[in-house]
Amino acid sequence: ILPIYEGTTAIQANDLVGRKTYKDKGHIAKYLADLITSTEQALALRSSAACRSMLSNLTPARLAYLEVVDFVVQSHKTSIKDVYAGSVPYLMLSGYLLCAWQMAQAMMIAEDSVDEDPHFYGAKVATAHFYAEHLLTLVPTLAKSVLVGGVSVNALKAEQF
Repeated sequence: ILPIYEGTTAIQANDLVGRKTYKDKGHIAKYLADLITSTEQALALRSSAACRSMLSNLTPARLAYLEVVDFVVQSHKTSIKDVYAGSVPYLMLSGYLLCAWQMAQAMMIAEDSVDEDPHFYGAKVATAHFYAEHLLTLVPTLAKSVLVGGVSVNALKAEQF
């Protein structure tokens, strides 16, 4: 079943590149980045360690995402093999970023509600804090693999496999 899962991942990743990013020249992706910027502004008004951590990791992740979106749009016609070679890392980094954005919003609500149920809302804050420091930090590295990894992926000839 593993080949089915891997094939599905690649299909979804290629769809993200071609139909979801390139086709609209990255407009929806950039709109999402603008929404994330609004969340960053809200995080900047808070002083908790969890919010500071989320903000310090969310901003570079968003910027890396935008760099990848621009690469996909600009390189699609000239270096299509390089773009698609990075489609799975692009899918993964998009997922990490968008999940972090939603977790950041939930974390702020949880901080405001922690007195109502400290166990439940405290867990929400702790989970978002963990996510920011352990998963969101992967986004810039994934972005680098998208931006420069296509050359090495495409260096091997079919007969070398």
